[in-house]
Amino acid sequence: MNKVLLKLISLGVIGFILTSCESSHNTYSGAIIEQPKQEENWTRQPLENAKYLKQGMTETEVIQIMGEPVTREFQGRRSALQWCSTGTIGTNNPYDRFLLAAFTDEKLTEIKNFSNKDEFAQISAQVEQYGGIDCSSLIQNVHWLDQPNQIIEYRTRDMHQYQ
Repeated sequence: MNKVLLKLISLGVIGFILTSCESSHNTYSGAIIEQPKQEENWTRQPLENAKYLKQGMTETEVIQIMGEPVTREFQGRRSALQWCSTGTIGTNNPYDRFLLAAFTDEKLTEIKNFSNKDEFAQISAQVEQYGGIDCSSLIQNVHWLDQPNQIIEYRTRDMHQYQ
């Protein structure tokens, strides 16, 4: 009887340990990560998750938080991932929103949030004509800037004149 009870307790403890080791795919260091919403014909990625991103993260860690990107581009040691969320006309958020994550040597160096608010008049005309435009079709290519290969001149200012 004692052996059976001991086996049951051991089995229960092992089961408890195994289930507590399982990690949920929608948490990152204790934070609840929003998952992309599947809506017919529209891309709505959880850009709010960007608040969990930290400089120095790897692409894999960023994708774990943000979900699969719409695009990935790279040039040399640099790469960029982009996500978007399609806006809904008639709501508080009618604009498409975009997030770009830039990496150097596979480490996150910066993120940029932007929207198509300035182009909204042009886009809303197309929306009325065609019934909507998904944000993933509006993502622009990354404009890579090369490092300067020559410094022509250093200029200094007399900072005392500004006091």
